[in-house]
Amino acid sequence: MLKHARVWFVLADGARARILDYRMGREGRFEEITREESEDVQRRARQRANDLSGRNFMNSPDTRHTAGSRNDPHAQAKIRFEHQIAHLVNQAAARNAFDALVIVAPPHTIGTLRQALCAAAKERLLRQATGDLLGMPDPPLFDRLSAMLRPG
Repeated sequence: MLKHARVWFVLADGARARILDYRMGREGRFEEITREESEDVQRRARQRANDLSGRNFMNSPDTRHTAGSRNDPHAQAKIRFEHQIAHLVNQAAARNAFDALVIVAPPHTIGTLRQALCAAAKERLLRQATGDLLGMPDPPLFDRLSAMLRPG
């Protein structure tokens, strides 16, 4: 990797995302590019909780759906949001805004993001790690992300 490369970190969880820029050679220098939150996913989660309150599987066995169902509006809202984040990354790759890309997200989100990345962004994908780091305070977060770039 180039000594002064720009590395973008994409932290996402299906409803929220944060993109950070890190410049190699300037230790500890993270800059937030954007912080996104899906209103649609949050609204659908509240609606889903309200819809499910008071129900149980004994009295409505035919209404059970899996979270990943194609008919599940909440799951579809998450996928749309993940595609929006991939679109931001693809636009940045087209502008050569970063040299390397690191994605940190739960497995399903990583899969959706990777699938939606353009060839230019995929070529720059340096690393992916499973997890949800969005709630972590900045100092320990930055230490953890910096460690992902160290060899070994």
